[in-house]
Amino acid sequence: MAARRAAKIIGGTIAAAIGLPVIGVSAYAEMEPGFKREVTFWKAVIPPMIEYYKADSSEYKQLHQKYAPKAVEVMLDLGGLYIKFGQICAVRPEFVPKQYRDAFQALQSEVENPCTFEDIRSVIKSEFGKPLEEIFSEFDPEPIGRASIGQAHIAKLATTGEEVVVKVQYPDSKWKFEADIRALRIFVDLVRPEAKLAYAEFSRQFLMELDYECEARNLEDMYNRVAPAFAGSVVFPRLYRDHSSPLVITMSRIFGEELQNEVRRRLKAAGVPDTLDFRRRGRKFGAKADDEEEHDSSTIADSDLEQQRDATRAILNDLEADADVVEDQTPTQHSDEVAQTSTRREKPSGQIGSAAQRAALGIGLEPVLRGARFAEWVFNGLVGFALLAWKVASPMLTLLPIPPIRRFDERVAEYALERQKRLALSFTGDTIRTLIDVHGYEVFRARLFNADPHPGNILMTPDKQIGLIDYGQCKRLTVPEARALAHLILAIHHDSDNETVADAMRGCGFVSKNDNSTFLASFARLIFHKIEPHVLDHKWHMALHKSDQITQFPQSAIMVGRLSGILRGVGLTFMHNVSIADMWAPHAQTLLDEGEDAVEYLLSA
Repeated sequence: MAARRAAKIIGGTIAAAIGLPVIGVSAYAEMEPGFKREVTFWKAVIPPMIEYYKADSSEYKQLHQKYAPKAVEVMLDLGGLYIKFGQICAVRPEFVPKQYRDAFQALQSEVENPCTFEDIRSVIKSEFGKPLEEIFSEFDPEPIGRASIGQAHIAKLATTGEEVVVKVQYPDSKWKFEADIRALRIFVDLVRPEAKLAYAEFSRQFLMELDYECEARNLEDMYNRVAPAFAGSVVFPRLYRDHSSPLVITMSRIFGEELQNEVRRRLKAAGVPDTLDFRRRGRKFGAKADDEEEHDSSTIADSDLEQQRDATRAILNDLEADADVVEDQTPTQHSDEVAQTSTRREKPSGQIGSAAQRAALGIGLEPVLRGARFAEWVFNGLVGFALLAWKVASPMLTLLPIPPIRRFDERVAEYALERQKRLALSFTGDTIRTLIDVHGYEVFRARLFNADPHPGNILMTPDKQIGLIDYGQCKRLTVPEARALAHLILAIHHDSDNETVADAMRGCGFVSKNDNSTFLASFARLIFHKIEPHVLDHKWHMALHKSDQITQFPQSAIMVGRLSGILRGVGLTFMHNVSIADMWAPHAQTLLDEGEDAVEYLLSA
């Protein structure tokens, strides 16, 4: 079946390309929309593929420059999954040459979808059997967000007047995505066979996003199982079942802005550098500057990966320095057992610095500054008079420099800025702990977790709660799967020996070619522990992968590992290098303590 379809595609592509007067036109006219879309894609990519095939590797850079802009044109023209594919390729240096990645950056900004408001209105009428106006008293025609498969609008329910968010799938999304996945699978097999597994996961995730009924169940179960345990700190949207369908999801609106914007604003106000500026901060460790000579295309992926490692070293150095400023005070609601980060900070020397700290903390900054200026006037006058008298009495001392007297209010202002930095980092630390804590609860207590909590899906509400939205990519675990992961998390948390951690990996279903325990344990810590300096050494990675390689990666562990990586990345962005294993350990232990009493939610899901 696959071979027959491939032959049809190639035949249709050739016919369309050379313009056969009868066969090409009639065959093209009889194609279903998805098949016609595949032919359009192959008509665009076969000529450059042939040119690459005939070229010498020394010509690749020139071909990259020639075809990268054309690839963007094709993706924008076809839209749908091709845009998502380009967005992913833009950040995958291990698979995609720099010229293409640079061109694909144009796809990262919001791309207009040809779907009109009348199309949205038509979908809602088709799904519910009545006009939009009978369901919603208000419906903003301008979407608050667009994605490849649909868009979201703010509305008010006609029955209650409640403000909601309505997520509507584009009417042509399903057949477009199915056609695009088929075409891109063949393309990846031909040009980057080493990326087949990554593409398989990519396509599986986006097919999952097409299933709005599954997303509605995820949202409903999250609200019922997880939200009550985090009342007051985390907000989940509530599903309106009667206003949802296979192509429409209606949920309560969570007010707020993206968490990353709130955190960046606080860190910037406190003078903390932005950790997302990898290129600038990596240069102090020798990474390439923008105006330096381009690397050869054959080494560009390696150089970009090295630059990312260098930039991460810069961040870790900053974190090590800033850890002396942070003082973790309030544990999250469910992770009391997790040891909080201890701090070490040198106090300003001298009694004036100590007095300034106590005063600023006790009565506020402004009264201290006013009093400090008066004290400074008196103090400087007395000291100045004494020094002048001494200089008159001892002419020889006029040759010695008299050090300037540091202003008392400068010391207070310095401490105030330091305290502001401390509070900003404390806020981000509390936020990260809550964020990781709630996802640990999802994995081990609810056995249902959101595998895609990227920063755009995390909000900060006006009352400083975390809002979690978008449940298109969720994973459900059986109790045995969750228990196996719990043993692994606890082995890492307790800093167990390599053999113990490796056994826990085997218990999760991991299989390696040589069954090397050191390799398996190192791989586990890479996924779930904090980033240690030695893992940034390229030679360490080379030695690790020479010793063994994973041959079987269980699906449940893939998704949990992906979640761990995203959360750890968000932590680094917010100036905190965290161990996911340490923060999930209490939930893992609770699951194991439940024994046979653990509820198998999948039976009722």
